Amino acid sequence: MTLTDTNPTLDLYREVHKGIRRALFGFCEAAGSLDPDDASARQAFVAGFAELELMLTLHHGHEDDGPFGEIIGRLTPEFVEELEAAHVTAVEGIASLRRTVTAFGAGGQNADELYDQIVSFLSFYLGHMTFEEKTVMVALSERSNFDDLMSVEIGIRTNIAPPNMVVFMHAMLPAMNPNERTNMLSGMKAGAPAEIFDIFWSAAADSLTTDELAAVATRMDAELATVKS
Repeated sequence: MTLTDTNPTLDLYREVHKGIRRALFGFCEAAGSLDPDDASARQAFVAGFAELELMLTLHHGHEDDGPFGEIIGRLTPEFVEELEAAHVTAVEGIASLRRTVTAFGAGGQNADELYDQIVSFLSFYLGHMTFEEKTVMVALSERSNFDDLMSVEIGIRTNIAPPNMVVFMHAMLPAMNPNERTNMLSGMKAGAPAEIFDIFWSAAADSLTTDELAAVATRMDAELATVKS
């Protein structure tokens, strides 16, 4: 969230894109350093790709359908065609990567070719996310208000199954700054049943260092004390 002198604005892409960038860069790094002769490492790499694919597939669904897709279509219709085309390209790229990664996991794919294919996809996807952030989101911010955008964000998060949210959190939280982490987890604590928030807090504990988690807990306690006062 960004605050101006008069109007708060909410960037619907920023935090999730931080997580996706981290996941993409990590996947690229893993491919570059992977030992193709280590069967266990190859299988771990395949499992890592499955999580990345899940994140990207769910993210595209959030953008194309539901409240996010609705507000894009209603307020920024001039970008719909380009966004849909980019997502088609992304889906095709993910499917191609899946075939290559699966073959590599079985020991039948050249490691250098795998790395080059991942770099190519990464380059494309970074450009796509920049377009969404610097063009689409700017237009959405100009043509809507904070409450409308917050309603979209709440709609997205409440419709993600907890296991899938945990996958996003593992990528997002380490890439977010302390304020973003606190806002995210505070919102979860306020909106989720206690047993579900316990799952989310455990995911945060798995994703952050002890000091980072303690900093978030301290900020959340301070927010609660302010509300009570």
